Amino acid sequence: MTARELVLLGRTPHLGAFGAPGAADRAAAEAALDEMDASALAGEDIRAMSGGERQRVLLARVLAGAPSVLLLDEPTANLDPRHRFLVLGAVRRRAESGGTVLFSTHELDVAVQGAGGRVLAEGPLGATLTEALLSELFAVSARVTPGPDGAPLVSFGPPATR
Repeated sequence: MTARELVLLGRTPHLGAFGAPGAADRAAAEAALDEMDASALAGEDIRAMSGGERQRVLLARVLAGAPSVLLLDEPTANLDPRHRFLVLGAVRRRAESGGTVLFSTHELDVAVQGAGGRVLAEGPLGATLTEALLSELFAVSARVTPGPDGAPLVSFGPPATR
């Protein structure tokens, strides 16, 4: 399977029961490949790609589908520094245009980008997982309540009016 074919699979939810990708689907796939700096890989077999190249193609597949919610686990894994920040830019653009983005990372340089490059809090969970901090970080209203097992439950609402 080529990278282009894989990215086109991201358009599947838009095709209907027996639909085939049309011009708009191909354009969305090409735009996603371009956004992930993977256009040059479009005709390449995904099995022959490096881990970072494959990661960018897989992310392009997700972006081609134009989801309103992105749930990403380590989206910058296997990427060099340039491509890590390219991915973060794409994710940030989705959030800024009204999409919902949630991602996990263990890369500290990536994590601080979500906080504008500053440490917002440090310490034990109870001292850092607060409504005020979460509201500041995500620019929405946040509520933290104890769950049935005592662990905090977090819920988010629309942006707080200021």
